[in-house]
Amino acid sequence: YFPYNTINDYDQWSEELRLSGASDRFRWTLGGYYLDMVWDTYQSVAGAAILSGITDSTSDTQMMATYGKIDSRNWSGFGQAEYDLAPNWTLIGGLRWSQDNKDLAMRRVYQDLPQGVQPTETFNINNVAIPGINKIDYGDWAARLQLNFKPQEHTLFYLAYNRGIKGGNWSLDPLGGVADANLKHGPEKLNAYELGMKTDLAGGIARLNGALYYYDYKGYQAFSLLLLTPQVTNSDASAYGGELELTVAPGNGFYFMLGAAYEHSKVDAVPDVFGGTVEAQFPLAPKVNVNALARYEWPAFGGKLAAQLDGRWNDDQYLEGTNSGVSFEPAYAVLNANVDYLMHDDKVRLSVWAKNVTNESYRVYDLDLGLLGFIEQSFAPPRQVGVSVSYRW
Repeated sequence: YFPYNTINDYDQWSEELRLSGASDRFRWTLGGYYLDMVWDTYQSVAGAAILSGITDSTSDTQMMATYGKIDSRNWSGFGQAEYDLAPNWTLIGGLRWSQDNKDLAMRRVYQDLPQGVQPTETFNINNVAIPGINKIDYGDWAARLQLNFKPQEHTLFYLAYNRGIKGGNWSLDPLGGVADANLKHGPEKLNAYELGMKTDLAGGIARLNGALYYYDYKGYQAFSLLLLTPQVTNSDASAYGGELELTVAPGNGFYFMLGAAYEHSKVDAVPDVFGGTVEAQFPLAPKVNVNALARYEWPAFGGKLAAQLDGRWNDDQYLEGTNSGVSFEPAYAVLNANVDYLMHDDKVRLSVWAKNVTNESYRVYDLDLGLLGFIEQSFAPPRQVGVSVSYRW
């Protein structure tokens, strides 16, 4: 019904150099980075159900192939310094300049058409009359500014600002469903603000970590499907939330961990499968999630035995960027268990384990192909039980 094929070849090499130094109150790092990437991609779609509106044939053998090659080079220079303003106060500052240079060659051709049949359109990005559509020349800065306060030993409060950047790219359209002017999406910029603390409790038996944050995105890169075509578009977005984690190690082989997080997010405009836009929240981002772990370890048989239970609970969430109804995943919980036998200074480990003990059925991803009347869904593995052996040296 919808034969689709993709073949990709990807090569990259990178190099980073750093120089650092320190004195009593001052620590610094300088560096440079270079990345070279080449990505060759081939995509094809076939069948009259998809291509009958693009060619003047209804043959089931017709096929449209899209060839793309992206040549990308990125270099950056960076530096960071830490200065102790006073015994309990430290100021951290960092700056990075990043330069993205990318070139795209893309063409769409028709194959396996019956003799005498001609396509109703052809496409070659190098001949499209849109200035700059096949080139990206983007330079921008990232930065970090953080103030640390240590009122006492083993306690830290911090206030941080970070500016992050992500360069633009292209949606290599296999169907022609994306307008030429929208093939290229722009860069994403994030201003992140965070207030947090880390402290040891009960003489070091427990540790409590917590943070509050606010994210302000300009040009957030949102992924969605438009007329069956994968694409990335830019939209403003924001998120705020908090995280809390408590670990307790009371001794005698016991260890406990409990964590919780809350996030509220909003993306202003994401294109949906019908050509409009919707306001959405981040995909794969439940508003609340909780995780927990309990472990007990004791000497046995010349080594150590350990029993562990761990699990997580995720609140309701959407699995794709448009937040379509079919991508709504209700809250679920997953429980895992394992028993380990360790010997020879923990170098040898024998584990008997069970994952998804309760055999919970839940999805981890979803694609809404609404115009075709169906969706693609990917489910997490069911209950699994196994044995593993490992050796570390």
